[in-house]
Amino acid sequence: MAAAAAASSAAAGAADGVDTNLYSRQIGVYGMETMGKLIAMKVLIVGLKGVGIETAKNLTLAGPQSVTLYDPTVTEAADLGCNYYLEASHVGKVRRDEASAARVKELNSYVRVSALEPENGKDLSTADLAKFDLVVFCDEGPAGFVRPRSELEAFNEFCRTQATPIGFIVASVRGVSGMAFLDFGDAHVVFDSNGEQNRVATISNISNGPVTKVMTEDTKRHGFEDGDFVVFRDVEGMDKLNDGEPRKICNVTAHGFDIEEDSSSYGEFVVCSATVEQTKVPHPVAFASYADRRLNPVPADDPMGCLITADYSKFGRPMQLHVAYAAVDDFAASNGGRLPKPHDEADAAAVVEAAKALCAAAHASGADTQLPKPEDVEADVVAMVAKRAVYELQSLAAFFGGVVAQEVVKFTGKYSPLRQFFYLDAFETIAEEGHELAAKDVSEFAVTGTRYDHVVGLFGSRYAEHLQSRKVFLVGSGALGCEFLKNFAMMGLGCGADGRVTVTDMDNIEVSNLNRQFLFRPEDVGKAKSVCAAAAAKAMNPDLKVEALEVPVGPDTESTFDDAFWSGLDLVTNALDNVKARLYVDGICVFYRKPLIESGTLGTKANTQVVAPFITESYGDSQDPEEDSIPMCTLKNFPHAIEHCIEWARDMFQGAFTDSVQEAAAFRDAPEEWVKKTLEEPNAFTRRQKLEGVVNAIDLAGRADWRTCVEEARKLFHTHYYTNICQLLHNFPKDYVNKETGVPFWSGHKRAPQPLEFSIDEPEHLGFVAHTAALIADNFGIAVPSNWSDIEALRELTASMPQPAFVPKAVVIKSGEDDDAVEGGDDDDKVAVEAADKLRSIAASKAAELAALKLAAADFEKDDDTNHHIDFIAAASNLRASNYRIPTVPRHRVKIIAGKIIPAIATTTCAVTGLVGIEILKTFRVPKIEAFRNTFLNLAINMYAMSEPMPPKKTVSKEYDPVTMGPLRAQPEGFTPWDRIEIDGSEAMTVAELRDNIAASQKVDIDILSVTVNGETKMMYAPLFAPSHRARETRPVVDVCREMGMDLPEKRRYVMMDVACSDSDGDVAVPRIMFKF
Repeated sequence: MAAAAAASSAAAGAADGVDTNLYSRQIGVYGMETMGKLIAMKVLIVGLKGVGIETAKNLTLAGPQSVTLYDPTVTEAADLGCNYYLEASHVGKVRRDEASAARVKELNSYVRVSALEPENGKDLSTADLAKFDLVVFCDEGPAGFVRPRSELEAFNEFCRTQATPIGFIVASVRGVSGMAFLDFGDAHVVFDSNGEQNRVATISNISNGPVTKVMTEDTKRHGFEDGDFVVFRDVEGMDKLNDGEPRKICNVTAHGFDIEEDSSSYGEFVVCSATVEQTKVPHPVAFASYADRRLNPVPADDPMGCLITADYSKFGRPMQLHVAYAAVDDFAASNGGRLPKPHDEADAAAVVEAAKALCAAAHASGADTQLPKPEDVEADVVAMVAKRAVYELQSLAAFFGGVVAQEVVKFTGKYSPLRQFFYLDAFETIAEEGHELAAKDVSEFAVTGTRYDHVVGLFGSRYAEHLQSRKVFLVGSGALGCEFLKNFAMMGLGCGADGRVTVTDMDNIEVSNLNRQFLFRPEDVGKAKSVCAAAAAKAMNPDLKVEALEVPVGPDTESTFDDAFWSGLDLVTNALDNVKARLYVDGICVFYRKPLIESGTLGTKANTQVVAPFITESYGDSQDPEEDSIPMCTLKNFPHAIEHCIEWARDMFQGAFTDSVQEAAAFRDAPEEWVKKTLEEPNAFTRRQKLEGVVNAIDLAGRADWRTCVEEARKLFHTHYYTNICQLLHNFPKDYVNKETGVPFWSGHKRAPQPLEFSIDEPEHLGFVAHTAALIADNFGIAVPSNWSDIEALRELTASMPQPAFVPKAVVIKSGEDDDAVEGGDDDDKVAVEAADKLRSIAASKAAELAALKLAAADFEKDDDTNHHIDFIAAASNLRASNYRIPTVPRHRVKIIAGKIIPAIATTTCAVTGLVGIEILKTFRVPKIEAFRNTFLNLAINMYAMSEPMPPKKTVSKEYDPVTMGPLRAQPEGFTPWDRIEIDGSEAMTVAELRDNIAASQKVDIDILSVTVNGETKMMYAPLFAPSHRARETRPVVDVCREMGMDLPEKRRYVMMDVACSDSDGDVAVPRIMFKF
């Protein structure tokens, strides 16, 4: 049934060949134009170790026409630690590509997935490449061997010289470093370099002259940059600027910019509601070949003049890695394709010499080269790559698999492609010499032919065993959670006899999840996420000790997640999508002093944060500012952005199809009580709205058929898009001038609206009526006819419906947020009373009919494409936009905004969880703050910014503290939120005894003892402010806490307290108190 429901929903959401339900979050990131190009793309992926399978997975979820896999190597035992679609039964029997294709095709039924059989029957040739739009070469072949670089260079030359160039990407992970290279030919066109929504600003003034100077309103920065192109709209007095042509801007300031255009003859600017909008202009980008970039990896026109540097504490490292990778390739070319032997000093030394020889030859040739001089080659970097080149750090494979799959999407012209090499290392994951987990000798790196060979070969057998015995708590099993579980299974985390991974998530699987939460399948729709995800991860590695729960993490579930649970953990990983839950988990981790790794995504952007006990600040120590809310006046009468129109339509949906029907149901169930309560509403306008709304709903419910629903929908159109707009213009005519300022009322952000008269010839008008009528029918249990959306049928029904002329009313409308006038009409009280009398009459005379009325309020659901909810909001918001001459937007954009959907794609999720995996490996060493990295990335523009975490905030002594308004002494000096004072007491310890204990141990006077009850801080003992608290002195602390409403589970044997204290010199700050009993 679940699979059938998923299929039905997919069919309902199909548009232009794209399943808008399945791809809804991805469409929110890419847009329909890019999706249209993507579903026509044919991609070949060569090499199916870690990077290859991650790329294949992410790309298949994205939805190209076909993904073809090639890696004829028969599965080896070590492959099971990097390719999660290979099984023990495949080892020594089944080719990597055949085994992988069988599983990858399960990810997306819209994508043709297959294993390639070469045209020549032997190995890959240019005849095979010619069948594809883009090819990706990853690590392939038997363990310890690589495809010669010369072959890759030849393949690249073939791809770039085709009439329509074939995109070419190389990606590799060698030990604890990785790389990607990209070549899209000599003239790749980028249509949208960053994927951001175009910025719009309101114009305050334009100055004529040889150079046109534009000023925008100073209430908000316009956000434009030098070199951007913009389009002007609704400029009065300078009509020439309204031609729709993109104009390049320069000399950008926070609230202005220039245009190199002579406007001397254009006429003077008139204060109005003019806007200027950023626009994207296609531009070509040229790439060089793989061979040409060997000696000069940085394009000459690169604005930074260096390879992408994610971590500026390692400035210059990417170039050293470039040399190291080239040297390993040269070593392999001289040794029959063999990579350097693991941890072999002789081979490593040979690679170092090859690196120096490469650089020496480059500089001796007389040709331009960006390579370092031989003496500047960093031997330790080259050796690190050489000694571990045969192995693959799975976390880096996940990262590069996300990056590379995103680069494939960029072949559509969306976003800025890599130019052209990208290197990243995770050398800090290798335990330093002398550390207890560092390998004591080479024998610890000996592999034994198991799925853990990569981990053992990189870190040593004892470290591998250490990972397997860890106990990890994963909070959330959505997109991030699925990737984490897969990564844990591959790296062996929690896979030992003493290990454990606990995952919890209370959500069930929906169709829209399948596009990025890759552990789920159509048949899983409706089932618990945590249970399905845990089962899928265990299938990838049967050793994984995983427990799935469906319990939310919060104050209400502390009996499940109790002291024993939290105390027994080694690591917590958050995979949450809301701040409140994140803050709770963060607070718990600080309390139990457990390491926490945070991460989050937003489209192509993502971030990670390491929270390490006593070493870093916590998640709660720094938060993003809250989003600005839309002022009510803007929402109701003065929108100037599509977001305002969508929020208005969402409110309209809530009022018309939810609130009014719920109120009607409440009246039906208790008529007199409801009327009496509503008449007590203090605001006359609100009283009128509620009472009239229920009168209308009861009237409709009693007589409704489909025609009545259409009539009501038609009336709503007339009211909202014609009558109300006419009334607004009656109160504030288009030529209205603010009497205090002399400025036209309709200027700046206030856009003069235009009434819309209903027309049967306008599809948008009929669409609004159709979806509105269907929602009304659902409210009142009326069958929606099969031809509900038929244009001709709607025209016939609505053609004869009247369109009343506008009659002005004496209504007060606020002119802005500073206007303190009370909105409403003179007759609000009178109309409210009349409506109340009518309802009482209905209750008295038609009690039986009233009790039998069918009333079902709509419950907004964004992901059901058959329920008309998003369709109504899209139609309503775009009509509202037409009223105010605001550009309309497609349905999928409305869905993202109205549904408050966080746009998400598999590529970003995979990449960021790979980075989290790297930080996890660091936490199990003796952690140092300089080893950890917080990261912000944006795959769209190749921005990777890694930084050392901030240390925990310290409380220090001050000569003057603004809170206490006097001197403050910190005791101990520089304590942090990780510190606390533990008091060993008993259930019988009294408040006075606790007070005296703290006072004696800290040498302070106690002024206030506070506890937190249900999230609220309450004073438990503050005799100076509450003399009655003296009576608590002789009572047990535990009894007082329970009396105050604190829930103390049976297994909890402590109470956390905050203390305000002082000494003879002034106030004293101390850590929180942990009273143990």
